[in-house]
Amino acid sequence: MSCGILGGTFNPVHVAHLRLAETAREALGLSRVLFVPAAQPPLKHEGVAPAGDRLEMVRLATASNAAFEVLDLELQRRGPSYTVDTLTRLREERGDARLWFLLGSDALRDLHLWHRPDDLLRLASLAVACRPGSQAPLLELLPEAFRGQYCAGPHGLEHESGTELRAIPFPALEISASGIRSRRSSGRSIRYLVPDAVLDYIEKHGLYGGDA
Repeated sequence: MSCGILGGTFNPVHVAHLRLAETAREALGLSRVLFVPAAQPPLKHEGVAPAGDRLEMVRLATASNAAFEVLDLELQRRGPSYTVDTLTRLREERGDARLWFLLGSDALRDLHLWHRPDDLLRLASLAVACRPGSQAPLLELLPEAFRGQYCAGPHGLEHESGTELRAIPFPALEISASGIRSRRSSGRSIRYLVPDAVLDYIEKHGLYGGDA
C-alpha cells in the first residue's frame, strides 16, 4: 500500500490542492492521499482561519473522492505543526505503507529551513510538483546540503536510506489561498476557485471577510 501526504494550512483549501492530490494519486499509483491540515503553521501566523474551520473545509472538499482521507492529527498536538512529527506518527501507524510526501518545487528549495529535514528525507519519499517541461533538474532544486545523500535511480533520485525524490509534472494553476482570501476580502467572487461546499461554508461562517 502506498499513501500520499498533502499537508498545509489549507487557508482555504482550493481546487489546485485537489488537482495536485489527484495527479499524484494517478502518477504514483497511490492507494490513498492523506490531507493533513496544520494546526499552527510554524512559518505562517497572520490571517489564518481557526483550525477547526480549515479542517471542516478540507473534509467538505474531499468528501466525494473515496481515495482521499482527512487526518486531524496535527490539530491534536500542541505547538507548531512540524512535518517530521507527522511523518513519524504516520510511519508508526501505517506500518509498511510506502509514504510519499507531496510538495511544490519552492518548498523543496526551502527544505533546509524545515524542522529536522534530514529525518524527513528518511521517513518518506518526496514527490515534487513541477511545471511540465521544467528545465530545472531535481538535484538543483534540492538544497546543496542534501545533494550528496542522493544518487540516480530508475524513476528519479534515490536517497541513501532507500526513499526517493521524484518529479510529478503538474500544469500550473494560477490559484492560491492568499489570492482567494484577497478576492474574498475585497468582495470579489471566489466561485470555481474553491469547491461549492467550501464556498458555502465560507459564506455561512463569514470567513475572510467580504462577499463571494
